[in-house]
Amino acid sequence: MFGYAVMLIVPTADVSQEDSMASSKAIMERQTARRAPTNMTQILESLFASVNLAKDLTVRCRGRALQLTDDEMQSIAHDLESVIQNICDHLGRIPASALGNNAYTDVAMKSNSRRGYTDVAMSMNAVTDIPNRRSVYESDMPRLVDFLQGMYHESHEFGGQTFNSLPEVTEYVEPVYDGFFCPLTKEVMTDPVMTEGGVTYDRRAIEEHFERSADSLEPVCCPVTKAPLQSKAVMSNASLKSVIAEWEMRNEAMRIRVARTALSLSTSEAMVLEAIHELKSLAKLRGKNKELMHKIGVTKVLSRLLDNHNEQIRLDTLELLSLLVKDEEGRVEIVGKTKAIARTVKLLSSSTIDERHAAVSFLLELSESQLLLENIGSTAGSILILTAMKINDSDDPVAAEKSGAVLKNLEKCPKNIKYMAESGYLGP
Repeated sequence: MFGYAVMLIVPTADVSQEDSMASSKAIMERQTARRAPTNMTQILESLFASVNLAKDLTVRCRGRALQLTDDEMQSIAHDLESVIQNICDHLGRIPASALGNNAYTDVAMKSNSRRGYTDVAMSMNAVTDIPNRRSVYESDMPRLVDFLQGMYHESHEFGGQTFNSLPEVTEYVEPVYDGFFCPLTKEVMTDPVMTEGGVTYDRRAIEEHFERSADSLEPVCCPVTKAPLQSKAVMSNASLKSVIAEWEMRNEAMRIRVARTALSLSTSEAMVLEAIHELKSLAKLRGKNKELMHKIGVTKVLSRLLDNHNEQIRLDTLELLSLLVKDEEGRVEIVGKTKAIARTVKLLSSSTIDERHAAVSFLLELSESQLLLENIGSTAGSILILTAMKINDSDDPVAAEKSGAVLKNLEKCPKNIKYMAESGYLGP
């Protein structure tokens, strides 16, 4: 039966584009005009038909993008909006009993209702001031660059929204649902569990609540509903945990892109420092974040910042670069394609001890990679300065120890032995 619904809306190869367009619109009109589906089979049939119609519209739009007039584009956009409306309406007609106690569908349906496509009311934990989800593709939404260009200008607003920090921009683009927050801690849950009363809490928070109530003569109650609980047993809310994990990945990826854009703009020193701070915290969370930073060009931008006139920016940049190359043998070669090594060698002679330490620490991380040993050794002045730092151990023992470790690693490359000899350094 589903196959029949698909066949109805997919045009055959010998049908003209105009006929196909008219056929699709006629089908949509029939779908809208006919009696609303009432059982699960009819609902699923309608969903399959709407999805395939949307695919058909997007395929034709993609294939004729250069030939379409403005009126035709607006017509297709209108048709797609109608299809989306139909899909969300059909989803809203699915009875709650068919979904069961599923937090994923609860959050997903709430998302669609906030977009204005359905009026179905879905309950969530402690729903207050739910943020409106915005798509980065909405026509009335300013570009990310526009957001960031105005961030550090007084009273700069976009569509009634004022942004004072990079996380605020991310939250606007990729908002968090109130259903992700624990009613007790008011923080995003890491291990959501459900009590017998049906309310979800973070495991640690609700268990601590039960412990505090252990010595009370009053019956244990649900902190939200105040209803008595017959049992303190909780059940893992695996579906909600999965949804939160997916959101966290999207949120972190968006934070990285926001920070990357901020670094490129460099509207102010404050913006650059905040972006570097954001990237450092994200790099420490998981390896995938570091991979994304390398992929979207963060490493190359950071290399240029090593020439920045602001000492704090240079220092923070060195620390972030050290994080990005640590345990990243397959990605460290990206640094070799920039001027980061030459610029770092220059910073070994910095007048401030913190910057010298950061520079030699970064070179130590780089020297752990066989791929960059020759690159470091062949950089003008590198071995000479490192040798001087090692010899003057009384002046700066920390730098002396790390420079000695760098030189030890450089010895693993035969070509560096020649450079060391020319610089007056002979390893043991």
